[in-house]
Amino acid sequence: MIEAPDGSMASYDAERTRAAYLEIDAVADCSCSGCRNYRAAWKPEYFEPGLLAACAQIGIDPAKSLEMVALGSAGGLLSYHGQFPFFGEVVGEIPFKDRFYPWFFLRDAYGSARFSDGLAIIEFFVQVPWVLSEPNTW
Repeated sequence: MIEAPDGSMASYDAERTRAAYLEIDAVADCSCSGCRNYRAAWKPEYFEPGLLAACAQIGIDPAKSLEMVALGSAGGLLSYHGQFPFFGEVVGEIPFKDRFYPWFFLRDAYGSARFSDGLAIIEFFVQVPWVLSEPNTW
């Protein structure tokens, strides 16, 4: 069992999740400039340490996030919202989000992050710089 900053809790199958991440081709997931920038800029230091620790425990490769959405750009950084699907389930009630949390658990994966039955997700927010040579479209 693992707990997110908002108090949501999840059980997980780390072996099954780790094996699935070996098969994920995040590059094939989307080729828009926002997703390409995210993949090119990805570094562990942009993520909250607790999120990276949770990913390691659950079997998630944090370089392979899915269902990425660019939210906007400010101060040279592009804000993203994304999902890390994993085999497991969210247990108990999901707390009401009365403030911002950098990551939390949700019961169901959606969009490109829904590649199998039995998935829950870590939903997260992160900011990375624009690193592509092409202009920032956000």
